[in-house]
Amino acid sequence: MPNTGNASRPGYSGLPSISPSNFVVRPGRGTLDDLVSEIRRGILCRDTGDRPNMTTGDLSAMVMDGYYIEDGEVKHAVRSTLIGINMRDLLKRVHRVGADTRATFSIVSPSIVVESAKVTSG
Repeated sequence: MPNTGNASRPGYSGLPSISPSNFVVRPGRGTLDDLVSEIRRGILCRDTGDRPNMTTGDLSAMVMDGYYIEDGEVKHAVRSTLIGINMRDLLKRVHRVGADTRATFSIVSPSIVVESAKVTSG
């Protein structure tokens, strides 16, 4: 991808690194419960402990706060679970976007349903 000139650093003494800024996803329709009710089998991922490789776009993320969904119902919390996907593929596989929004650092995003990511659980 072409260089966009976006960078950030953890403080004045830190080195700059590739990072999004002012990334906002336009809300769609429906609540998180509406989105969950449509999922046959999947993971509700609220937080991961990793960031994508900003050069390749590959994401191998440990799910820090996540839940297993089956037949539209949240069944139980997941432990020792990894999600793997390339960020370009993630954006191509967006199936549905909710109306809720949450701000995390420089990203504002509603709930998003992504089809077909690799999920590994120990």
